Amino acid sequence: MTIAVDDVEAINPATGEPYFFYHVTLGGGGGDGTVDEPLGSLAAALSRVSSDGNEIIYVDAGSNPGLGAFTLPSNVQLLSKGPIQLLNVRSQHSSRSGLVQLPGSGTGVFPTVAAAVGAGNGVVTLNSNSTLSGFNIQVLDGSTTGDGIRGILGRNVSNVTISNNTVSNAIGEGIYLNDVTGTVNIAGNTVNNTRNNANANFNELNGAILVNNSVGDLDLTITNNTVLTDFAIDAVYNVDGIEVSLCRTGFAAIYPGCTSTAAATVNIANNTVINSGPVVVGEADGIDINLNTNSQMTITIANNNVQAMPDKGISFGSEGSGRLIAGTITNNAISNTFGEGINVGVEGSSRFDLLTISGNQITNVRDNRGIDIQLANSAVVNLVLTNNTISNPFDDGVRLEVEDDASLFATVLNNTVTNSQDDDGFDVATNSSGRLCLRFEGNSATGSNDEDFEFDNDGSTFEIFGITTAIGNNAALQTALTSLGNTGAIFNNQTDPIAVATANCTFP
Repeated sequence: MTIAVDDVEAINPATGEPYFFYHVTLGGGGGDGTVDEPLGSLAAALSRVSSDGNEIIYVDAGSNPGLGAFTLPSNVQLLSKGPIQLLNVRSQHSSRSGLVQLPGSGTGVFPTVAAAVGAGNGVVTLNSNSTLSGFNIQVLDGSTTGDGIRGILGRNVSNVTISNNTVSNAIGEGIYLNDVTGTVNIAGNTVNNTRNNANANFNELNGAILVNNSVGDLDLTITNNTVLTDFAIDAVYNVDGIEVSLCRTGFAAIYPGCTSTAAATVNIANNTVINSGPVVVGEADGIDINLNTNSQMTITIANNNVQAMPDKGISFGSEGSGRLIAGTITNNAISNTFGEGINVGVEGSSRFDLLTISGNQITNVRDNRGIDIQLANSAVVNLVLTNNTISNPFDDGVRLEVEDDASLFATVLNNTVTNSQDDDGFDVATNSSGRLCLRFEGNSATGSNDEDFEFDNDGSTFEIFGITTAIGNNAALQTALTSLGNTGAIFNNQTDPIAVATANCTFP
């Protein structure tokens, strides 16, 4: 049946044709799919639905008898009445066009989908131009020796929406999209206790929400999701909370890299990734981003809450000739990680046109640094690091390190580090043939176990903006940094002098 707005048919803005609904009440009798005579099973609706892009299966949990594994066809929206469902419509009355709440939605009862499926499969499998919203998806016991067992799976698909679902007990990945292109929206989902895939090849994956792309362009939004895990479920835990990889290389069956340019615009915002149990040994990051040759990414990581990860809070890595057009990591709250709060590792001939890290709150890093930026090989990075607050890191509060022939052009302003328990407040180091052009002003370090500021130029090019004479000893470093508005008690200049910035030493 069609849906009406103001007593006229609601039009699908994407096609210009009316929406058509199949109504389903699970466990009910076998009707014709109208609102008065709903179908009694999802299977009945899936057998009738067409792929013209206008058809919606609208499910009431009914007696909630439980659904088995299924595949959602292309160009179909599958919506339950559990959450509030908003549908984009066009009406003859323009004042009612836009998002309209579907009648009966918002019951809070989510149909259960539970199944044991073979390795490499998903309980729910998506096709292109599909929407899945409002289901409680449970992965029953299955093999952990091969490819993972996902709650929601999409391979070689485009333009999908996954919203307001719960996924529990998946193996390897809870929500997994591989070689996905177009516009993708993953929003409002809860992913519980994704279990580690112990297979030596496939454990390169492992993410509660994981999007991997090696073909084509992608516009990806991951917002308002919650990842909850009790890491005691596995002795070694390597499942990232949220992972996005573009042109990543590794085990060829899952990370083949890109043979041509793939561009991605990514927004990861307002998500929560929390370990509710003891932190065990593992390599699980809260948010993990990976680039490699032929990748071009623009990304925002904002307002996320990451707690108690076995490894890094936010990890951003690039190898080969990966390229970041523009990146922003801002206003994230990261606490009680074993690895770095924020880690950026850039290698090969990768280039970051601009990376801004600002306004993040990082507390109680248990065994590493608060913010760690490392460049190697011939990488080039333009960095803005401002207004971050780091308290109680085990190691350095902030570390910048440039190795080999890499170049870092950095503006570091108004960051605060307190109580670095085993090392420095700020540690800035260059070596080999590396180059560092640094604007460093208004930063504060207190309570550091070693130096508040340690700068080390080991035979490389290290220049600081705003000084008038080279820095050759500890006293000169203290005088220079203090004149630039930095505050601290202990300053250490190691190895070679630090030079006055030259004309071609630029800053973002």
